Amino acid sequence: MDPPTPVPYTGAGHMLGKLDAEAIDRFVAAAGPGSSSGLVSSEIRHLGGELHRPKAGNGALATFEADFLTFGVGIVMDGAGYQAHRAAIAAHAEAFAPYENGRQYLNFTEEHTDPARFYTPHAYRKLRQVKRAYDPDNLIRANHQILPG
Repeated sequence: MDPPTPVPYTGAGHMLGKLDAEAIDRFVAAAGPGSSSGLVSSEIRHLGGELHRPKAGNGALATFEADFLTFGVGIVMDGAGYQAHRAAIAAHAEAFAPYENGRQYLNFTEEHTDPARFYTPHAYRKLRQVKRAYDPDNLIRANHQILPG
């Protein structure tokens, strides 16, 4: 149940491979009871099934090449709250570091990052070729822009 109007927040997510019991223990230590995390949501989403089956015509990112996706988010009311939530998000990152697969999920990436981390190397090359062919002056931009190849 997202808020009906925009709210100030900070968040981050991770794309992960296989998880084991230690991963869950690390997650609970970073975000569970007694962790001091003030995030309003800390989650692990299971991927797989259709999300692992590429189909022709599904676009540049036709599948999720991860077994799990995480996201942590906190509502930011002031500078101190922002710092506290960023510390909790850093604890998430530390907890999941051994399980990361090197990719990121575009919709859960709130900070500047290399856009190549969102796509397979082949898909990223193709997107840069399309950008070069149809937008060589880089007029169409986004928060994680792809530069013309």
